[in-house]
Amino acid sequence: MLNATVALVLSGGGAKGAYQAGVLRGLSELGVVVDAVSGASIGSLNAAMVASAPSLSVAAERMQETWCALGSTDSPTSLRLKGSTLMAARLAASLASVYLPVGGPVVQAIGAASAYFGVPEISLYCDKHVEGLIQKYISLPDLSTGVPMWVSLYPSQGLEQDMRAIVGGLLGRDTAQSDYIRLSELATTDERLKALLASAAIPLAFPRQEVNGKKYVDGGIGGWKTSSGNTPITPLITHGCKHVIVTHLSDGALWNRHDYPNTTIIEIRPSGIERKGALGDLLGFELSSIESWIEQGYRDTLRCVSPVRDALCIRDVTRRAETGRSAAVERLLNDGFFID
Repeated sequence: MLNATVALVLSGGGAKGAYQAGVLRGLSELGVVVDAVSGASIGSLNAAMVASAPSLSVAAERMQETWCALGSTDSPTSLRLKGSTLMAARLAASLASVYLPVGGPVVQAIGAASAYFGVPEISLYCDKHVEGLIQKYISLPDLSTGVPMWVSLYPSQGLEQDMRAIVGGLLGRDTAQSDYIRLSELATTDERLKALLASAAIPLAFPRQEVNGKKYVDGGIGGWKTSSGNTPITPLITHGCKHVIVTHLSDGALWNRHDYPNTTIIEIRPSGIERKGALGDLLGFELSSIESWIEQGYRDTLRCVSPVRDALCIRDVTRRAETGRSAAVERLLNDGFFID
């Protein structure tokens, strides 16, 4: 059971994840200490930088550097056109399945035929480039010993069914719940890498990944109606976190803090920034957009967290004092004190 002073949730939202770099800078300047973190989609990659860094200030510096690179030379959206005709057919069948009564069986038949004939996983973008970014900016070995971290992963039923779930969610239908995996419980760095790739694997954009023998895609798909998969606070609460900072990447998120009445929650939501539309915000890795999102995240964090900064720091001082007291008592016991 984890008894964290302050935990941090980093939601998903594509290129808008740059906003969280500003959030980290703000939290670091305010002196907030994060004891646990969870993330979904792009938020899982940002969370991994927090979990593998020796301090929040170092994590903030790494995240700033990473996002500036993403906006200049390291954009993750490297398009590949191989298999585009088959991909278009499968996507059309997925969309049709939402509206047509016979769509479900058709989608299942297409998926079965693809598996039978050995049709490879289809995606618009190359996951090898994203893998390279993770290897460059995140210390995978340190994820086993750093700040406890969970990722949100959506169980995949194949491209057609996954796309059907997304479109259904956009039309107001709910989806199955995401799974939550603690990265330190994965045995190898390769498994941790696949978990991070899976959490950010938007169906059709990136290929799904296998973790612990199970296929997964973008964790933000799960629990669509309440955004529970895209804002994964559940594993933090389950493990004893009582004070949680939740970072959204949309000011109209469906997630509701009142669903968690026994947890003290501080929400940070984007406000006052120029938008390019849903797709433009999701895939807009231009440096100018990234810099705007970072600055907005920084300003929003100061606005939302500053009023409660003293309370957060007092909790951290109390926690460190209790830890020091326990250590002192243990030393006295080891030296033979308190013996009748």
